Amino acid sequence: RPPRARGTQPPPDMRPSTLSQLPVASGFGHYLVNAGVLTPVQLRAAEAYKRAIALRDDFGGYYVNAALFYAKMLVDTGDYDVAVRQYEEVLAEMEKDGNYSAAAASGIGDAYRSMGEEEKAKEQYRLVIGKAPDYFPALINLAQLYVKSGTNEDEALELLEKAIRINPNE
Repeated sequence: RPPRARGTQPPPDMRPSTLSQLPVASGFGHYLVNAGVLTPVQLRAAEAYKRAIALRDDFGGYYVNAALFYAKMLVDTGDYDVAVRQYEEVLAEMEKDGNYSAAAASGIGDAYRSMGEEEKAKEQYRLVIGKAPDYFPALINLAQLYVKSGTNEDEALELLEKAIRINPNE
């Protein structure tokens, strides 16, 4: 196949519609940038994260960080289902060693929240708090959801007070 001129659009059937569909080192990333889905910096970061994740066995402990950043980018660009799967992979990887990633578990809640699945998000944040009671983002996010829905207002206040005790500067 002959190379396309820089700046031209790929055929419609070949255009990635989400960040997760972007092949590593593809020539189609500019489409996502031109469409306003990604900034050029995000595109380069996504490609780097995907390469790092693909090298999981050679990448050691840095795999988790790369996978978490990539999943966050997926949430930020609206690719929620793939983000949830990415976060779940991180959790599974951590559990192999008997560890837990509150960031990954809370990220699942963030994806659900972004999808408008607030009940699922609440349940996910409660799971995180059950395993990592001092995880600041889950405390804040669950409290915000309670306040927004007008339910569990007393618990929301308790969560916020705990969050302030944990991190008074936030």
